[in-house]
Amino acid sequence: MTEVYPSQEPMPDPIVSKKTQAITTKTQKNRETMVDHGAALRIWFPSHLQRPGRPQNQRRYIHREQIPVLLTYAENARIEVIAISKRVDNMSIHLLKTGLLPSRDTIRDKINLLRICTKFQNAKLEKCRDRWIPSIEYVCMNSQSLHSVDSDSTWKTTVSGPQLESSWYGGEEYNATLEIPGWPTLRTDISKWARANETLNPPPGQLVTTQFPPINVVDRWQAINVTSTKIDGNYVFDFSTNFAGWYALKIRERNGVRVTFWPSERLLSDGGIDQSTTGNPIYDAFTSDGSETIYSPRFMYHGFRYIGVNLTYQPSAGDLEALVIRTTVESVGTFESSDTMVNSIYKIVDHAIQSNIYSVMTDCPQREKLGCNGWLEQTHIVFDTVIRDYDIDAFGKGVMTTIMDSQATGGLVLDISPEFVVFVGGFRDDPNWGDASVLLPLNLYQGYGDLALVSDAYDIIKKYVSFLADKTTIETLSYGLGDWIAFDTSTPLSVTTTFGYQQALSGMITIAQGLGLTDDVATYTGMLNDTITSFNQYYWNSSCNWYGSGSRASNAIALDMGAVETNLQTRISVYIVELIQANGSQLSVGEIALPSLFRSLQNLDRNDTIYDMDSPVAEYGECNCLNHFILSYVNKYIAELSGLAHTSTSNSWDTLTLRPIFVANMTYTKSSCRSVKGMAIASWELADNKDLIYNVTVPVGANASVIIDFSTKVSESGTVMSSSKYKHVDGILGVSQSNGTTTIEISSGSFYFHAS
Repeated sequence: MTEVYPSQEPMPDPIVSKKTQAITTKTQKNRETMVDHGAALRIWFPSHLQRPGRPQNQRRYIHREQIPVLLTYAENARIEVIAISKRVDNMSIHLLKTGLLPSRDTIRDKINLLRICTKFQNAKLEKCRDRWIPSIEYVCMNSQSLHSVDSDSTWKTTVSGPQLESSWYGGEEYNATLEIPGWPTLRTDISKWARANETLNPPPGQLVTTQFPPINVVDRWQAINVTSTKIDGNYVFDFSTNFAGWYALKIRERNGVRVTFWPSERLLSDGGIDQSTTGNPIYDAFTSDGSETIYSPRFMYHGFRYIGVNLTYQPSAGDLEALVIRTTVESVGTFESSDTMVNSIYKIVDHAIQSNIYSVMTDCPQREKLGCNGWLEQTHIVFDTVIRDYDIDAFGKGVMTTIMDSQATGGLVLDISPEFVVFVGGFRDDPNWGDASVLLPLNLYQGYGDLALVSDAYDIIKKYVSFLADKTTIETLSYGLGDWIAFDTSTPLSVTTTFGYQQALSGMITIAQGLGLTDDVATYTGMLNDTITSFNQYYWNSSCNWYGSGSRASNAIALDMGAVETNLQTRISVYIVELIQANGSQLSVGEIALPSLFRSLQNLDRNDTIYDMDSPVAEYGECNCLNHFILSYVNKYIAELSGLAHTSTSNSWDTLTLRPIFVANMTYTKSSCRSVKGMAIASWELADNKDLIYNVTVPVGANASVIIDFSTKVSESGTVMSSSKYKHVDGILGVSQSNGTTTIEISSGSFYFHAS
């Protein structure tokens, strides 16, 4: 059986093309080389292979061990190191534009193909130039000798091949009847291939190592069902889960039969494929050469649950396999509870995160992949959610490197990075998107304790904050996208934009403190105070006792940014609750105000209101995507139902708060996070008599405050927590009680509390 695109090797490659045929380069004469077991291969990207002119906003891709990684977007080229796990005979170097069938009998499972393409974006989208690379160096571990293979004009190329098209938004076309005999071994006849052209005059640039973890297949399963008859000419397969990745279909068709594949997130009423969430028709096509084949797309991916296939015979569900692909960030968090609805919400959000974590955080996998651009607001708005579940240290640094490379002249940090599609207005410049340049390195520093990235990025983010400051009018801003996807659109643009500016200033203060830059701390503190004063002056309505338009977003943002006077905070918080309840607890805020709303309600101890908003009643109705994750902040709150949270001043999880949250009829909750200091765990359970059993683990090097509300007596492993007895328990640092709340200060270790 032929595997056209072996599922453990391919990778989506975001190249937009129109019926672009494969361009394949193969070395001539004796370029094929023997590589010993245990070799390390370094692929260098010399600047002379880049396109002359402005170096900003380039991209290039390379296949690594299994699935390649997007390596760079801007002026710096990346170096990739590939470990070869076994002896490889007759190694050939293969360069493709939109993909040509690699043979598995050479460099099997490892270096089947190497592909690099450079693309630039200036005022308009330009065509991808047929420029190839590279200089390849490898070291044989047995002899420690260094070998190199350099590209030059002796290399040859052809436009023949089976890969007819690969469109990032549209799909792929593969014709097995056009495969090149013998490719990619020495048996291939290249006598009629054309010579490659050599490019000179290099632009500036540096070689730097890549930060991103690889993108791999992380899960797979067979379809659960396929229709017994065709609907609109297609057998419809169901994978039961909406996901991002590929499919692999076992095909048994006659020579010349063209099979089409139509992915979708949902079905029409008659059971047919509904592609209304994709924006445009998307399909793949495979033309059979008569042999039994397993086909999968290779250079792009889909977001889908269903797929319609026009086979000429009745397939079985087992013929089709789902292949989930994403960046291989390691899972570090867990959550479970007695509430099945909350568990389901958590699982759905986690699936959405996995479907959108590629070389950047994408918007959605079925439509708005934007040629591998990343909408930057998601990198900081949902950061706390993602870091609780995944180790994103390296991934986050890679994203920040992209942001740094993509900063525009004058200091603007664009809404998307890299900017392969040029938008205008708020879609290009909004502080809540550009804030990622400040808040992402700050969040990484607070989450992992590494100041190096913050230090490296300081000039970039300082330049961006200066850019914002220059655009202020009396210390406020009024432009942008507003509270994106909010049902209540009354919130003034100036409220959300000024909030973004305030967040940038607040982040700069923390960063400058970490770097010991006292003068900058003083400067940004003064700017922050001026902004808060102006916000209150322009947006506080003293006659109505609300901010902005009086919307939930306006008031939640005011509370969250610290603009509300202490004597008014409870009044504003209660007003927000009244608005929510008066509107049937439906969620009306957008992605910018959602975290502010959650934090404001938590500070008021109105977890019941948050829970009601999470109920099935609070629906956003019809939408054009079923796999977004921009509202994923909800999972941070859900994970904290166990009480496990780090404090606002925590650095690498060194100070925790452990305060169980009780909602509805929930009787059990547990969450964990493997932080850089170790495992942090919290679980609570209500016994039949409503006593609380609360078990917690604090990692080495951290301290925590255990706060138990509604408690009259609290014990740890049988010892009552009182001012006279707590000193007899290892790890208990102090105990206090006030108004029915017991607070216990603890150090690292595992503790078992019982509260009446």
